[in-house]
Amino acid sequence: MSRLLSVLRGHLHFLVLVPALIVVMTYPTIFYVFDTEVFWLPTQVQDVWTKIWNIWYGKLLVTGQAEFLYTDLIFYPEGVSLAYHTFSIPHMLVAGVLESFMPVDKAYNLTFLFFVFGAALSAYVYLLYLFRHKWLSLFGAVIFGCSSYVIGRPSQPDVSIIATIPLSLYFFHRAVLEKRWSLAALSGFLTGVTAFIGIYTYVCLLIALGLFILYFALLRWRHPDFWYRVIAILVIAGSIGMLRVFPMLRDSDSLEHALAKPRGEEFNNDLMQYFVNLDHPFTTPFFREFFGLEIYPRHNTSYLGYIPLALIIFGFTRSAYRRKMLLWLYLMIPFLVLRLGTALTINGQRYEAVVLPKQMLDNLIPSIFTAIYSPDYFYCGALIPLAVLSCYGLLTLLRSMSKRLRFSFVVLVILATACEYYVARDDLFLSDQQLAFLDWLAKEDDQASIRLVHVPMGRVNAKLFDFYQTLSAYPHAEGVADRTPPAAYSYINSNLLLGTWIASESIQCQVKNESQYLAAIDALARDGFSHVVMHRKLWNSPYVADSFLYAHASYQDDFSAIFRLSDLRHSCPKHRPGRAGRDG
Repeated sequence: MSRLLSVLRGHLHFLVLVPALIVVMTYPTIFYVFDTEVFWLPTQVQDVWTKIWNIWYGKLLVTGQAEFLYTDLIFYPEGVSLAYHTFSIPHMLVAGVLESFMPVDKAYNLTFLFFVFGAALSAYVYLLYLFRHKWLSLFGAVIFGCSSYVIGRPSQPDVSIIATIPLSLYFFHRAVLEKRWSLAALSGFLTGVTAFIGIYTYVCLLIALGLFILYFALLRWRHPDFWYRVIAILVIAGSIGMLRVFPMLRDSDSLEHALAKPRGEEFNNDLMQYFVNLDHPFTTPFFREFFGLEIYPRHNTSYLGYIPLALIIFGFTRSAYRRKMLLWLYLMIPFLVLRLGTALTINGQRYEAVVLPKQMLDNLIPSIFTAIYSPDYFYCGALIPLAVLSCYGLLTLLRSMSKRLRFSFVVLVILATACEYYVARDDLFLSDQQLAFLDWLAKEDDQASIRLVHVPMGRVNAKLFDFYQTLSAYPHAEGVADRTPPAAYSYINSNLLLGTWIASESIQCQVKNESQYLAAIDALARDGFSHVVMHRKLWNSPYVADSFLYAHASYQDDFSAIFRLSDLRHSCPKHRPGRAGRDG
C-alpha cells in the first residue's frame, strides 16, 4: 500500500488536473450524478436510450436470462438477430455495477466520466514511456482524452471508449524493444478485446497496429524474434476478435444490409471540421462567419485544434525531432485521409471527381470499409499520433525557455487546449409524468403476459421504447438493433395495424375494413400482445393519432394513452351509437 501511495503521489498532477478538466468540460454532468431528484442525461442524441437498453440486457446475459446474439424482447414475437448490435462490454459491466447503487441515469453519467478519464490515463501511460516527462505527457493525455471524439460522444460509448488504442501500441512498442513475450501477449489481448468494445474501434486499432508493424518491419525484418512476436500478437488479437466478428460474417442477411448503406450519404467527413470546432459556444460564431461555413454536423468529433497544429509545426523546426515525428505523421495521415470518406467534401460541397482512398478500400474489402459508412469513426486512430506530435512541438518550445517559466507555460498550454476543445453540452430531461403509464401497467393483472405495441412506430421512437423496456421488461413489437435486417420487420408489415403504423399513417375500424381490422387484432392477441400504448408527444404522433379517435382508452394522461386490444375492438362501427350508418 505504501508503494502504491508513493506511485500515486508521483502522478498527483495528473490525478488532480485531469479530473478537474473533465468536470469542467462535461459540465454539468457531475452535478446531476448526485441529483437524485432529476432524470438527466448529457446528450439529446437518441442513441443513448439504446445504450441504456444494452446495460439492462447485459444483466440478463449475466444471469442467463437472454442470448447474446438473439432476442425476442424486441421485435416480438419473431425476434431479431443481435449479431451486428454494438454491445460495448466494458460500458455494460461498469454501468451495470453502478446501477446497483444508484439510478440508471446517474450510473450512465458516472460511467461516461469514468471512461473519459480512462482514455486520458491510457494516453498518459504511453506518452510517459515515450517522453519520460510528466507534464508533457499530461498535455498529450488532454489532447487524447479530452478530444471532441471522446468528450463529444456520451451517447456512443462503443465509439468513444478508445483506451485500448494507446495501450495496445504501448505494449507492442515495448515488446519489440524489450523482446518480452508477456508484453506482446498483452498487446494482442487488448487488441482482441477491443472487438467487444466497438467494432469500429477494433478496425482502427488493427490498422494502427498494422502501420506500426510495417514501420518496425523495415528496421527489424531480419530478426526472427520480431516476427515471432508479431505473429503471436496477431494470432491472439485475431482469435479473440473473431469471437465477435465471426457471427457478423455468418449472418448473411445483416451483412448484406450493412454493406447496402449508400455511400452518397456519408456525413461528418467535411474537411473544414478539422479546423473548426463547430460545437464551441464562443468560437463557432466567429469561425462560421470567417470561413462562411454552411455545415451542421451530427457530431463534431474531429477537430484537430490550432494549438496542437502550431506545436507540430514548431516541432518540425528542430532537426533532432524530425525523424521521430515523421513516424507519427506516417501513423496519423492514413486516418485523417480515411476520415474524409470516399470523395473530398469541403464546406458541404462534395467533389466527386476527387476520389479518396476509402472508395478504393470499399471496393477491395467491402465487408470492412463499406460497413463504416460514417467516416468520422476513423479519427480515433489519428488521436494518439496527434498527441505525440504535439508533445514534440511543446518540448521544442520548452527547450528554448528558462526552467522557471516551463511549468507555468505547460499549464497555460494545457488549459488553452482544453478550452479550445470544449464542446457545448446538450441535455435530456425525463419527467416522472412521462413514465406514469408504466406505473399503471404495473398494476394490471398477469404481468407475465403483458406484450406492448408502442406507437408512433419508427426507429427514432423505438430507441425510447427500448428504454421503457428497461424499466418494465415488457416485450414489444418493435425495437432497435444496429443494422437491423429488413426481415425483422416482416411480422410488423404482415399485420394490417402494425404495417399502417410503421408507415406513420392512421387506421380506424370502419364498415369497409372491419373484418380485416378485427382479423389484425385477433392476430395480435393470438401472438400474445395485450396493450397498445399511444405516446402523444413523440415524433410522428399526429400522423397516427386518428387511429384512436373512436377508441376509449383504459388509461390516459398528457403524455400517453393505453388501449387494451378489447378497447380497439370496441372502436368498430357497431360499438359507436349513431355512427354505424355514417362510417365508411
